[in-house]
Amino acid sequence: MIYLVINRLAFVIGLMGVIIILWGVTNVFFLAVKTEYRGLRQHFVRKHRDVLRHSLGVYLLLGLEFLVAADIVRTMIHPAFHEIAVLGAIVLIRTVIGFTLDREMNAIHSNHNNVIKRL
Repeated sequence: MIYLVINRLAFVIGLMGVIIILWGVTNVFFLAVKTEYRGLRQHFVRKHRDVLRHSLGVYLLLGLEFLVAADIVRTMIHPAFHEIAVLGAIVLIRTVIGFTLDREMNAIHSNHNNVIKRL
């Protein structure tokens, strides 16, 4: 009984992560279309593209955190060495992806602030 509850809880947490990522991708996609339409009308859109990349990165990072949490909860059901090793590999890969996204977002943010300071 407790295994079923934990398994369903892990599924719900993972589903929330997927929903967060899909929500972010959908929002950023429509904003990107709007931004590119402005670009066709000769408006300056580089700053808007950087903001969109930052927004997408935030959604991706948040969604990845939920997916990692779901994997951790799922491992509570089957704490065998193989499952723990697989979880470790998944967490490592997602951590590297998250770290890379975080660095890229910080670079975008600092470049954006430098451009504003120059103006």
